[in-house]
Amino acid sequence: MKTATLPNSAIILVISVAMALMLFLALLSPSGQETTRMLLLTAVGAAASLLAVEAWTRWTGTLTNLKLRPRLLAAFSAVLLVAFGNVIALSLFMFVSADHDLPLLLATVGFAGVLSLLIAYRIAGDILAPVRELADAA
Repeated sequence: MKTATLPNSAIILVISVAMALMLFLALLSPSGQETTRMLLLTAVGAAASLLAVEAWTRWTGTLTNLKLRPRLLAAFSAVLLVAFGNVIALSLFMFVSADHDLPLLLATVGFAGVLSLLIAYRIAGDILAPVRELADAA
């Protein structure tokens, strides 16, 4: 069975930055300076995210003693950390009041993260149920 391959990192970076920039331009009609700043922030965020995922992939490849469900949960956690890191970094671009907006953002991200991990744990169980049945039958 052939597995799907992901595009290389350069393609992921270009596509993600281009999509973010197109939405930014379409929804906000920003100035040239704001557009340049958004381009820089998204490019740096995408590059840092891809480097983090590469490091994570290499590190988790050494964790062969973990069962599949914890590994899936760890993968979901890594995705959440990358997503939330980008949201927090980019949201600094829009803050008016760091005394109010930043704590609100962190509380919201914390809530979404815990909820997402609980859902991921549940989904991992559903994904692994047929695998468990096959293992039991074998």
